[in-house]
Amino acid sequence: MMKRVAKRNKSAARKLQPPCQWPRIDLEDRSAVLHRLRDHFKAEPSELRQTPGFNEVCLGANAVARSLEQDGLRVVLTAHITPLAVLQHVLLHAAIRGIPVLPLCVSSRELGQIFGLKNLLAFGIKGRGEHIRELTQFIIDNAAVPHLPQSYNHHKLAWSRSATEPELKV
Repeated sequence: MMKRVAKRNKSAARKLQPPCQWPRIDLEDRSAVLHRLRDHFKAEPSELRQTPGFNEVCLGANAVARSLEQDGLRVVLTAHITPLAVLQHVLLHAAIRGIPVLPLCVSSRELGQIFGLKNLLAFGIKGRGEHIRELTQFIIDNAAVPHLPQSYNHHKLAWSRSATEPELKV
């Protein structure tokens, strides 16, 4: 009897909609961004770390998630992977903070080759430095902030209430 209940819960969970929808970006915009990224980071892998603006890039899905929590990124770019749920937490963080996301629809291998890595699922750009500011603005112009369902906006209401309500003295 317990197995049936567990089986029902699994099938119900599979029917749930994802909490956040991936932004839809034109193919021309994606290819233009990829071209600009390849031009900016075109050094050999051994010399890539000396490329101007490389310290403004956050590589890897976990590093991007940490930087999003600290409000350290201006834009997030992702590869196309089969289970999109792998990057769903990155998408949620970006949607909550209003940071644009650009899904590039390239394989993780192709995205990693830009930075001299074997694979790369996601990377973010901090965009504060002089050398990468123009590239960052170009990417932001072509990216979109993910749509966040109304049910996830409850945290904004809690923050706004706590800022206007006086503290209770004990």
